[in-house]
Amino acid sequence: MELCRSADGETWEKLEIGLMEQNSGILAMTEFNGHLYVGTSSRPHGSQVWRTMDGINWEMVVDNGFDTTNVGIYCFIEFDDYLYAGTWCDAGGQIWRTINSCCQHFLTRQSFNVNFC
Repeated sequence: MELCRSADGETWEKLEIGLMEQNSGILAMTEFNGHLYVGTSSRPHGSQVWRTMDGINWEMVVDNGFDTTNVGIYCFIEFDDYLYAGTWCDAGGQIWRTINSCCQHFLTRQSFNVNFC
């Protein structure tokens, strides 16, 4: 898995940021308060959330699936000045929210079980 960027949509540059060292894929991306957020999947290590302001310098915001059994960040959504992350694990999923509109930390969560038919 690779992460690339382009200034013109035609010429692409592979980013060497360490994002994919423990991750098997990128499942979600979104912009929030001037940062690009990326959510990953990793069954052995747990999901991660990374962010960047410039596409070059990346910061890991969440490691080890929020310290739970989450193996993937399935989606992001901004609502009412908060960023929410939807996760999945073998037992269902969780929704995590940033603690305020300017902070990168995700602290609150709501767990739920999902049966897919």
